[in-house]
Amino acid sequence: MGYKFGIWLVYNQELLNTKHIGHFTICCFMEYLDAVNLYDEIKNGCGIYSTLNLIGNKPIFFPTNLYSHDNNNLYSWGYYGNSELWNKYKIISNKYICDFSNEPHTSIEYSKNKDSLNLKTIDNLSLDCTIHVVDITNDNPCKWNILL
Repeated sequence: MGYKFGIWLVYNQELLNTKHIGHFTICCFMEYLDAVNLYDEIKNGCGIYSTLNLIGNKPIFFPTNLYSHDNNNLYSWGYYGNSELWNKYKIISNKYICDFSNEPHTSIEYSKNKDSLNLKTIDNLSLDCTIHVVDITNDNPCKWNILL
């Protein structure tokens, strides 16, 4: 099932060691055209670049089924972050049927088995990100793709 289509803030893939595309989810569980329209609105209202401050000294386990429409039963771990634009993203996203990520976070590793996840503390980082429309329809995070 995956997470349908969504909007991500994607950071430099060399900064954090992930098997999937490293990102902060703005929202997911969208229809494709809604995701494209939301992308255009965010791009026009906020630009395509954003800096997120990653809180690396506090890694966290994220529960399965984190979003209201989520039944993927995937555990993950990662880090929270903060962004000056997050509230603007939320206001713009409110017009769309989607699951908005209320707390900016990035998942470093996904698994069906919580015990296989190994949290790591790192230094706090400032991450320069670019907004994208993504296809997250696959059950395998390594097969998620950037569309725009």
